[in-house]
Amino acid sequence: MNVPFIDQQEDWPTGCESVSAVMLLRYLGSQLSVDGFIDRYLPRADSPWEDENGMLIGADPREFFLGDPRTESGWGCMAPVIVRALQSALADGALDQSCTVTVPQVDSLEELTEEYVSRGIPVAVWASVGMQALFPDRTMQLIDTEEKYQWYYPQHCLVLVGQEQDGYLFNDPMAGRQVTYEKAASEAAFATMGFQAVALVPEAA
Repeated sequence: MNVPFIDQQEDWPTGCESVSAVMLLRYLGSQLSVDGFIDRYLPRADSPWEDENGMLIGADPREFFLGDPRTESGWGCMAPVIVRALQSALADGALDQSCTVTVPQVDSLEELTEEYVSRGIPVAVWASVGMQALFPDRTMQLIDTEEKYQWYYPQHCLVLVGQEQDGYLFNDPMAGRQVTYEKAASEAAFATMGFQAVALVPEAA
């Protein structure tokens, strides 16, 4: 698919989730900028901090982007945050056509490709930088619930746009347009991040 590409590296070094979301919007004709998406719609909270015992404390990344996506010190967010942001953008008229923000219930990129990409619907997916193997990073205690949350490194969000025989094609905000990553590595990274994906599905699709 010819999904408009946006490079995150200069202006949004930790904003891969927002950049990927805006690529989905641009594909459907929206003129919304990445900065507009961040400033108007992205739920945000402070970066995590360490308490007196060295425990990392922070807001839930399933509810907020932690930190500033315009800085190297931003942390990131999970799919539910981008779902909320896209729903707010659609409610605010970001698209001229009727669309639904969809959370695909799949357990592989192959399923995403069959159910969405084959129908001309790109999908934002949570995986890793360069489809490297992810490993557990810091454990964070959530402010409100004291639940322990596990971060993984180097997590990344990018847009699935197609496939070849041995690889999947992504608009990767850090690497370029229609970058090919090997299927097994891509599937492993997607699985480690909990099969998180978000799609914008036009009413007519």
